[in-house]
Amino acid sequence: METCIEVQNVVKRFRDQVVLKNVSISFEKGQIHGIVGRNGAGKSTLLRCINQLETIQGGDIQFELNYQDDEHDAEKAVNAYNTLMDWGMQVLVGPTTTGASMSVADACYNDRTFMITPSASAVDVTAGKDNVFQVCFTDPNQGTSSADYIAQNMPDAKIAVLYRNDDAYSQGIHEMLCGYKYDLCPLPTEEEARAFLAKRQFKAINVTIPYKKLVMEYCSFIDPRARAIGAVNTVVNKNGLLYGYNTDYLGFAHLCEAHGVELAGKTVLILGTGGTHNTTRAVALDKGAAKVLTVSRTPDPEKGELSYAEAVRSGAQVVFNTTPAGMYPNVGVCSLDVAAMPGLEAVVDVVYNPNKTELILRAEDAGVPVAVGGLEMLVAQAVYAAEYFLGRKFEDAPGEVRRITAALRRETLNIALVGMPSCGKSTLGRLLAKQLGRPLVDLDEEIVKADGRSIPDIFAADGEEGFRAKEAAQIARFGKEKGLVLSCGGGAVKRAENVRALRQNGVVLFIDRPVEALAVGGNRPLSSSAEALRIMEAQRRPLYLAAADAVISNTGTLAETLAAAQEALDEIFDS
Repeated sequence: METCIEVQNVVKRFRDQVVLKNVSISFEKGQIHGIVGRNGAGKSTLLRCINQLETIQGGDIQFELNYQDDEHDAEKAVNAYNTLMDWGMQVLVGPTTTGASMSVADACYNDRTFMITPSASAVDVTAGKDNVFQVCFTDPNQGTSSADYIAQNMPDAKIAVLYRNDDAYSQGIHEMLCGYKYDLCPLPTEEEARAFLAKRQFKAINVTIPYKKLVMEYCSFIDPRARAIGAVNTVVNKNGLLYGYNTDYLGFAHLCEAHGVELAGKTVLILGTGGTHNTTRAVALDKGAAKVLTVSRTPDPEKGELSYAEAVRSGAQVVFNTTPAGMYPNVGVCSLDVAAMPGLEAVVDVVYNPNKTELILRAEDAGVPVAVGGLEMLVAQAVYAAEYFLGRKFEDAPGEVRRITAALRRETLNIALVGMPSCGKSTLGRLLAKQLGRPLVDLDEEIVKADGRSIPDIFAADGEEGFRAKEAAQIARFGKEKGLVLSCGGGAVKRAENVRALRQNGVVLFIDRPVEALAVGGNRPLSSSAEALRIMEAQRRPLYLAAADAVISNTGTLAETLAAAQEALDEIFDS
């Protein structure tokens, strides 16, 4: 046997009393050791010394240690864990990151290996695992505990929230377009914004809310269109003089034109009264709209503003949303009942995250011919801003917009796999995730992690409806994120809200496998027999087809199925 802990001539004193004198003992790998003796003989003290809870005055205690580098990668973490288990590991300290910790926590639980992570904070790391522990606060507790402390002890405190505001959109668009350095410069206060503009230590900038009006004070020249709108979002420094433009106008005009939104002679309804309202209104009027109406939560009758209830009866053919309703992370919000507006021809939302807001999803459900979000507008305004930055026109600006929009969709949209139990979603999901370099989220596994029970146990205790509620919670959780491969349970499409959650920021692929090739039984409570599978498949097939952006036949080899899925994704992302 190999020694894993060596105690050599250990001495422990409490004041003048010697509790342990020259104690030596070896602990072998894989063995269970018992320490016996009379009360007061020093059994507990020895264990405390071994665990470094007490300091020793003489001798030595040596542990056999081994480590593996998981490189913060979930798959590599599992490989590292298996290597350590083959070595004879009994206690695991780590991993340090949440993703890697979650990937090995289940294995530790099943193998009954004690695990403690010093820094992983997700609640799912330890959920339902009595031998897995965290040192730091879990994610929700960090925020709630801080808020509770502040509320109780610092009622007059000024609160600042530090957050990450860079994403793949603003910075990524400019870098993909021209390759120049595009820095983010947060300016939390008006004083800081004014100081920045006064120094003029930049070549060109994009300006976001709330400084699109303020920046006009510092411009020596303002484009007539920007002046008419009352907002500047693009500034170029020409020999110390600032020139202001509004490319939001150009971006929104491009979005409408690219998707065939006809405005001439139409009644246009604009949701919101902020700065973007003026931009979209200018586009509508310039394109010949017969009437432009404004909708507000707190309408001012003197300004002719409508309530949302009045908007439904306005007879509008086109709706523009310029509010943050439905924007990440507060997805699922929609104030306008588009289903009650049968004459709608187009709904355009300036919000781009998620890809489809609740407003757009409802418009699609209502059969509105054109329903589109704001990602392409964001890209287009950046392309036209870059023309001002560089002092030249692109040969094919609309083509650049299409190229970059497709690249962003490819990078940010989730890929959700739906289909019957045992149709190959998990296997194909792992292959797609590896091929595309994306995280894989198995939603059934997430349900088990969150609940602490197996799926058969959940079904047995809570019934199918209880399970579906837990499933819906996980789909809502991951559906609003981006860049994931989501392997869904076979019955996920049974609830309309699940399909909406998957479609808001993702592409849905139906993995279609013949019913006779599906597995019977196992850990699938509803797949109890071949007849049960046939009935289930007949009921669910219309739901799969309605939810899917593409159908992937899984009747050949895995390589063929993977190639078909990749081909379908390429077509969807580029469309």
